Amino acid sequence: AVVSTQSTGGAKKPCTMWILLSRHITEKDDFANNKEFITLHVYKTNGDRVYYPDDALINGTKINSPHYLARLNAGAGSSTYTLGVSQYEKTSTNSYSIR
Repeated sequence: AVVSTQSTGGAKKPCTMWILLSRHITEKDDFANNKEFITLHVYKTNGDRVYYPDDALINGTKINSPHYLARLNAGAGSSTYTLGVSQYEKTSTNSYSIR
């Protein structure tokens, strides 16, 4: 996913953006015995695709919660970031939402 930030009203102030990654839980047992570790990585790439995930601006920590919250401190003016969802030791295909 690509996220753009832009100051409003011509203000050139830094802003903080919260990004919520939610894994869709489709079965009750999946929630009770959660073995899926997810995280979110943020790259300052001007919206370009990330081929080598080594230089993340935010390198998220993998957790086994169905939700991951990342704080992005964007600089002043306009910026474009690329978001990458990561799943540790993928055992199944999951659906996600980013807000």
